Amino acid sequence: MKSFREQLKRRILWIVLTAVLIGTVFITVLVLKLSGIAGVDSPFSVESLLGILAGLTVVAVYRIRRYLTAMKTPEALKSLHIKESDERSLTISQKTGRSTLIAALTLLGIAGLILSCINQTAFYTIGAVLIALLILYLGFSLYYSRKY
Repeated sequence: MKSFREQLKRRILWIVLTAVLIGTVFITVLVLKLSGIAGVDSPFSVESLLGILAGLTVVAVYRIRRYLTAMKTPEALKSLHIKESDERSLTISQKTGRSTLIAALTLLGIAGLILSCINQTAFYTIGAVLIALLILYLGFSLYYSRKY
């Protein structure tokens, strides 16, 4: 259980660092919006971006609170450990991730084929996303084949 506690501490650290980064971007966008620099010719609404960043911050705070609450009592820590290390949940998570990746790649491929006739910039963007996903997939595949 001690190693799980250390794992939670690392998770909290990463979430805090991510929240600080999100907060920095939020404040920067807000300052640019208030100064009139951002949002003049932007097709993507600055308000939408601020909403997304605020939502990510709320999720980060929720996860930090959840982990800190679990670390307070041994029973809660054990309950969270069992919940996260349950084989059924892990299998469902793995199968969901793989199915989602296959569906996303298929839909992006179809969108790329359609966009090749409509808009070359969008076609190249979709192509770049597909290549990036392929590189990520191959990188993780290599990493996990060596780890396990």
